[in-house]
Amino acid sequence: MAYHVMPSPSDHIRAADTVEQLLERAGLGDHRAVLVVAALFGTSTIRVLEVDRLEGNLIRASFEEMIEFTDLLAAAMTGAHSAGMVLRTIREGETVKVYAWRFNSGVPVPLGKEEAETAYTTDPVTGELIPTEGDVEYAEAFSLLR
Repeated sequence: MAYHVMPSPSDHIRAADTVEQLLERAGLGDHRAVLVVAALFGTSTIRVLEVDRLEGNLIRASFEEMIEFTDLLAAAMTGAHSAGMVLRTIREGETVKVYAWRFNSGVPVPLGKEEAETAYTTDPVTGELIPTEGDVEYAEAFSLLR
């Protein structure tokens, strides 16, 4: 029999707060966050959140994507599953930046530049290498803890 840990209300609150922090810290621009949470028997669940952060603290995003991403993030925050998250940020006139986090006991831990590159260029399901892009800067991730 397989056991799953359901996120608690506090996990959902922390997940929503983390999404808010992620978007605040990422700043203006087009952002694409990819969250991978490992499940039982070698399967993984992946959710993508695409957000355009505009002047005046406005965002343009799919409500459905936001809910699904936050729900999966709450599952990652239970600490019962290994998880990782990558954020790709595009700003006009700048090099694309990529940040990455791994989850340790449900807490997002920022990765350094080299770790971000490894995370971004490794297929989360197969573990195979994905070719790197030429115009991407892998950056040290920022803390998502308040």
